[in-house]
Amino acid sequence: MKATLNTLAGLLVLCASLQASTSFTLNTGGSNSFLSSASPYSGSLNYGSGNIAYTIICDDFADEQSIGGSYTADVTNVGTGSLTNKDTRFGGSTSSTTLYDELVWLGTEMLNHSANQADQASIQEAIWALTGGAGAPTASYTGQTQTYAEWEQDAKFAVTGIGSYYIGTAANYTTPVYSNWLVITATDAVGCTSGTTGTTACNGPAVNQEFLAYTPSATPEPASFILLGSGLLAGAVFGRRRMVKSNS
Repeated sequence: MKATLNTLAGLLVLCASLQASTSFTLNTGGSNSFLSSASPYSGSLNYGSGNIAYTIICDDFADEQSIGGSYTADVTNVGTGSLTNKDTRFGGSTSSTTLYDELVWLGTEMLNHSANQADQASIQEAIWALTGGAGAPTASYTGQTQTYAEWEQDAKFAVTGIGSYYIGTAANYTTPVYSNWLVITATDAVGCTSGTTGTTACNGPAVNQEFLAYTPSATPEPASFILLGSGLLAGAVFGRRRMVKSNS
């Protein structure tokens, strides 16, 4: 019994170490001609079942990450994770889950507007405005459907039901699959609160950017594999002990 408990404890320690050693690389910048190297990007994450490519959207105006740069990251699934100030750049407030849901809603619309770069630029500015980006976005682009403030209005209504859509009805939009979206936060950038403004992040003036990552299929956290395995192991051990006891 003691050996079994020690094995389970070891698996839990391994679980924590896997989560801490996740590596993220920003591979390419966006092709948006209205803003310099704006989303969507591409990136790879050594996460879950392996080193996987993701579509990447920047949610962090104050910090900067170079193309080809890598960092050690905390990864949180928006649909299933806990969006706290221990894991994310803007978590920690009572509204942080709502904030990230709104960011994902906008990210989904950005991907759906790939044929309209003016809309993508406007949506990017709405994302930055929601996370308190330094310097309020004010640009307007020829050919955009709506301004960044109107995109913010739509995201708020879609997630909270407060207000109304600026254009049309829900039929005009796609409901996100939240579990297909991850928050990638550098370990030196966790702990900020929702609405933090300025160019200085909570852990210093030069931290790595936080990103949203999209993949068409949900990716279990590395910790989940270990926890599942430890649960199966515990079940097998205790089931065997019960069988032996009943036969004795």
